[in-house]
Amino acid sequence: RCEPNTSDIAYFAGGTPDSGAYLYKITTLYNGLALKAEKLPYNFINAISAIGISNVNPEYRYIVTTSSDVFYSTDKGDTWTKSEGFKSPGNHYFYGTAICPSPVNPQRFYIGGSGYSNPGVYVSNDGGKTFDTMNVGLPKTMIFGLAASSDDKFLFAATQNGAWMYSVEKGRWFDITTNQAP
Repeated sequence: RCEPNTSDIAYFAGGTPDSGAYLYKITTLYNGLALKAEKLPYNFINAISAIGISNVNPEYRYIVTTSSDVFYSTDKGDTWTKSEGFKSPGNHYFYGTAICPSPVNPQRFYIGGSGYSNPGVYVSNDGGKTFDTMNVGLPKTMIFGLAASSDDKFLFAATQNGAWMYSVEKGRWFDITTNQAP
C-alpha cells in the first residue's frame, strides 16, 4: 500500500504467527536509486491480510489480519487499537481481505471477504470502533476487491459472482454484470 500524497513511501506486511506479523515501510532514496526498509514496531501477531490508509487524512490507517482481527490507528500507525467484539469476513488465501477507505470520510472504511456463512461486506463509520453489515441484495459470495466512487455514494465489489454495486441512496447491492461482461 502506498503512502498517500507521495511516491516515495510504500508499506508491505510480513511475518508468521510464531515470529510475529509486522508492517514494513519502504522509502526510496537518491531519486529512486536505493531503497530503505524499516520494520515498524507493532506486532499484529497474525499475518496481515489487508492494509488501508485514508487518502482524506493519512493519519487514519486500518489493518485486517488473517484471523479476521481489525486494527485501527489515528496517528499514522504510531499506535494501534484492536476493534473489540468484531471479526471481519474471512480472507481468501490468494487475495486476502478487501479493504477500502472512504474517499470523503477518514473514519469510514469498508471490509469485504468471505460472505458464505456471514455478510460479505461491512462498513465502519467511526474509524473501526463499530461495524454495520452491507449485505442487502448481495448473494453469498467471496469479495475479492472493493472500490468507492469519488463521492462515496457507490461501492463496487469484485466477487466470485461477478461485479456488484452498492447504492448508498437505495441501501442495497445491484448486479452490474451484463451479458457482455467477462
